[in-house]
Amino acid sequence: MSIVWFMQNYLHTYGWDVMGEDFIIEAEGVTKRFGKVIALNNVNLKVPSGVVGLIGPNGAGKTTLINIIIGLVKPTRGRVSVFGCDSWKERSKVLRVIGVLHEGAPYPTVLTAIKFLEYVARIKGLAEPKVEADMAIKKVGLGWARNRKIATFSTGMMQRLGLAQAIIGRPRLVILDEPTSNLDPIGRVNLLNLIHQMNREEGISFLISTHILPELERIADYAIFMHEGHVLESGSLDELVKKHLNYDFSIWTQHPERLAEALHSKDYVKQVNVKDGAVLVNVEDRLRFAMNLPVIAAEHNLPLIEIRQSRRNLEEVFMALLGDEDAGNAYEA
Repeated sequence: MSIVWFMQNYLHTYGWDVMGEDFIIEAEGVTKRFGKVIALNNVNLKVPSGVVGLIGPNGAGKTTLINIIIGLVKPTRGRVSVFGCDSWKERSKVLRVIGVLHEGAPYPTVLTAIKFLEYVARIKGLAEPKVEADMAIKKVGLGWARNRKIATFSTGMMQRLGLAQAIIGRPRLVILDEPTSNLDPIGRVNLLNLIHQMNREEGISFLISTHILPELERIADYAIFMHEGHVLESGSLDELVKKHLNYDFSIWTQHPERLAEALHSKDYVKQVNVKDGAVLVNVEDRLRFAMNLPVIAAEHNLPLIEIRQSRRNLEEVFMALLGDEDAGNAYEA
């Protein structure tokens, strides 16, 4: 009997049909009102396995959506399913296979790290809480501090401890709400690298809610963009970048001003200028530009030294989705 066969049949017995799953979370027409405030407005999305970024400024509805996903909040309308189970009606099943790190979660500072994790394992009903706690603290790189009181932990150590309690019991999905918001740049990179490693080596999927994008882009496979309770767009990073690709080129030549003047009159060129010795070009038709640039350069006796095409990052894609009117205010605190 293989371990794969056993796990599939065990999970099926307890209501988890793992065969043929394309998405681990699905939201259908989810609306959530708090009095007159509409926190979520008709949200529809499908979340695949992997490392997924839930992206948006403060107030976008990310935390409300997370609380609905884990069964803490009932939607006003619509439903969310996690691994095929209704997150509100079957939340006990959902909670058995997910881990959660809430933003600003408090910890019992009088306890040692390992004792706290043992308590978490017991609360989750795990058969061997000491073994589970030991595995979790080692995975997040805190084994050396296992017997230190949590009161002595730095912010980065606290976040690793939070991740450790989230992965106890080997969940299939871990949801992290703003896990890097209070960390310095090095701490953010270290934590995200750890998440990336756990996804690749342990097969754990992560849904990471954040408004800090540069580091996330290095590890995420998929992104969901939210603003004012709406999902603006979602998709794989490659799909999103290609869809919103900004055809910007930087060109180096011996006489950049002459090349800029030659390109200025072309109907497929939207904008051209010279900065720091490079010709910066924004085009509407990348193919026409690529075909004609060598011809134009040869006609004006301008050898092309180097050509670079820029690639939009997640923040630029998000700003493009917002549009000019809202982009300037999107990240105001």
